[in-house]
Order: sequence, then structure tokens, then C-alpha cells
Amino acid sequence: VKQLDQLKTVFQEERPLSDLNRHLIRELVNGNARPMRALEICVIALGALDPKSGDFSAQNLQVIATRLAARMPTVVAAFHRARQGLDYIEARDDLPHAANFLWMLLGKEPSALEARVFDAAMTLHAEHEMNASTFSAIVTASTQSDMYSAIASAIGTLKGPLHGGANTAVFELLSKIGDETQIKPYVDD
Repeated sequence: VKQLDQLKTVFQEERPLSDLNRHLIRELVNGNARPMRALEICVIALGALDPKSGDFSAQNLQVIATRLAARMPTVVAAFHRARQGLDYIEARDDLPHAANFLWMLLGKEPSALEARVFDAAMTLHAEHEMNASTFSAIVTASTQSDMYSAIASAIGTLKGPLHGGANTAVFELLSKIGDETQIKPYVDD
């Protein structure tokens, strides 16, 4: 319980966007950047501003990992809202991690079921074991590059159309089909 309370405190401290992240998000939205590219760039910017990014002590690596886990949902939510022409929403200290992301993304507090489902989805994705993005992070880290670079490498791999980017093709296909009455005719064609 003590470790969980400490982690919650660090997440609360690390969630807010830096001024550089806010600036980058505005510029990336104006330049029509894709969400994963924006996240990749914001992770690299965090590393560029961290004077201890090259400290590979277990304690510092834990600090960086926690910082990234806390900040990345904030970046994604802020980027999404900016693309929609909506204002950035600050994290709330009273919400758990998954619920906080949904709050910052949608601007409304999620129901208990929504928060639990999203928390389970995040856990399932984290437990995905060895996939292409995990492999690229391991390769980058094995060269003794810093953790920010390893995570940016993983994001770059994840956004590829043969990995996480495949979701875009699925979404486009479902949009093309329309509703469920059109599934059979689409497949038959």
C-alpha cells in the first residue's frame, strides 16, 4: 500500500504537461501530425529536457519509467482535444490512472464500468509480451541509449501499419461498411 501511495503521488506530480509539450502539441496539431508521431516527438522532448537521461541507475530508470507512464496519457489526451479544437483538461488527483486518462480525453468523468474496462484494456496491452514495438525498445535499450529513445523507438514501431497502425485500416474498413446490414454485401463483393 505504501508503494502504491508513493506511485500515485509521483503520477500526480508528473502528469502535467511541460511548456515545451504544450508548444509542441499546438505546432503538431497545426501541422496535421498524426497522434503517434506527436507522442513520439513529445517523448523525445521529455528526454531532451532531462539532464539525467543518461543515468542508468535502477533508481533513475524507475523515475523515468514512472514519468513516462504518467505523462504519455496527458500528451495523448491533450493532442486529441487540440485536434478537436477543445481546451486542454488538467488531470485530477482524485481519479485513478485509467479514469484520469478518460477524464482528460473526454472532459467528463467516466462511469465505474468505463474506467474498469479501460483499465483492463491497458493491462492487457501492457501484458502483450514480445511484439514488434517491445522488440524495438529492447534493441534500442541494448545499445545503452536512454529510456526516452527506447520508448520513442517503440512508439515509432507501434505506429506502423503492420503493428498498431493496423487499427487505422480496420477503422477505415468499418467506416466504409457502414452498419451491420452492409457486412454481408461488402464481404460478398
